[in-house]
Amino acid sequence: QAPSPARDSLIMSFVWQAGQEDPTGALAWVHEIGDDERRANANEMIMVQWIDRDPQSAWAYLQNNRDSFGEAQSAEFKKHLDEALKQ
Repeated sequence: QAPSPARDSLIMSFVWQAGQEDPTGALAWVHEIGDDERRANANEMIMVQWIDRDPQSAWAYLQNNRDSFGEAQSAEFKKHLDEALKQ
């Protein structure tokens, strides 16, 4: 199906729900979002929740999937991880 704002909204809703239980599965769907900004927001939403809930697991995912995020977003996630792991 062709990318559209309505389709992106449906995928965003799905990944929001799925990210709470299965962040890895949710992140696999994020690439289906056509709009770059919405895709980046979805990545951030899922990763920040995951980092807050299970920083060790989120760290492992980030290390094994470095190419899934841009440099700036990866750096932001690592900063958030460092803060979460200090607590």
